[in-house]
Amino acid sequence: MNLLNSIQKQAEQQEQEAENNPVTIVRVFPEANDRFSLVVITSKKARNVEIIRSEDDENWYKIDVSSILAGAGSMSYIFTTTSVLPGDRVTVRDINNQKLMYTFTVPNKETTEYQNYINEQRQANRNFLSFMNSMNSGNTQTSTYSSTTSGAVCSLCHGTGFIDDEVPTYGQTGTKWCPGCNANVPLSHCHGCKVCPSCRGKGHY
Repeated sequence: MNLLNSIQKQAEQQEQEAENNPVTIVRVFPEANDRFSLVVITSKKARNVEIIRSEDDENWYKIDVSSILAGAGSMSYIFTTTSVLPGDRVTVRDINNQKLMYTFTVPNKETTEYQNYINEQRQANRNFLSFMNSMNSGNTQTSTYSSTTSGAVCSLCHGTGFIDDEVPTYGQTGTKWCPGCNANVPLSHCHGCKVCPSCRGKGHY
């Protein structure tokens, strides 16, 4: 019984660590009519995450969530409805303490950077969708675009834009099943939860 309590306590400590110092990644999906949907990947519990957008950094609007999936390594995959526009600033933050977890700005439509941004996102997201499909074969996510760019596939992440990482286990030992690896792995294993440092999440060079 003491061993079980010890394991449970360590698991709670690990969960709290993920809450206090969350890993957060955001994927931007170009959709029709110059609108964008998002996938927020975070180690924080989805119920504690708020996604907001602003056109002027003064008036902020909540972005609605369409679905949430549980991934490997206690990661949450938060899918939004299409609501982000060119020029919007997007912020992901903790609902409870308003702590900033992630922020970025979509380029204005009138800029030359805008089309390059769309093309880069489409390429990266094609790789991301393949990664998601391999992890959640029963929860396949689809998108309305096709890739318009090409490039050499990243040799480190093999085109997914993500690499494996490790999370603290606080002395807990053992193994767990990883659907991404299709194998038993050490408890510290976190599948695809780190942006690839080689291609910076694009999946290609």
